[in-house]
Amino acid sequence: MLEKRDLYDNQRKLTGEQIYIGEKIPKDRYITTVTLFLQNDKQKLLIEKRSKEKGGKYGFISGHPKAGETSVEGMITEVKEELGLQIKKEDITCFFTTKQENSFFDLYYLKQNVNISSLNVQKKEVEYARWCSIEQIKELIDNQKFCEKHIEAYNEIKKYLGGC
Repeated sequence: MLEKRDLYDNQRKLTGEQIYIGEKIPKDRYITTVTLFLQNDKQKLLIEKRSKEKGGKYGFISGHPKAGETSVEGMITEVKEELGLQIKKEDITCFFTTKQENSFFDLYYLKQNVNISSLNVQKKEVEYARWCSIEQIKELIDNQKFCEKHIEAYNEIKKYLGGC
């Protein structure tokens, strides 16, 4: 069964309308997109190598809340689905929100050491995850191996972390 997503107006108020994944977002309506920046004690960020079905490029943990989920609940669900990692609402911080095109984007931050080998990646969406330094991520971007939609978010996390 296909997932549904809630639709919002331009003030981010729920409209009571929903669409299925893959459906065109109606004019003057918005969905929510969430992205998590998971950083370890070595100041590295966790990135995912997306499956070929998802474009095959690198990116951050990202997705869309299901109908009925808040932004933060959607972020927790995405992390659990993509990586098999359970995180808590009180441990993540929403540090940036913006509205573009037809989506509200919420960027979250979590400082936590995670053993990559203990992750249970969802192969349909993610080939593997790895820790990368800011310099390594920049190199992936420069070599056009990084998901374009995540580059602007990457620039926001650098600001949030004080330029790293």
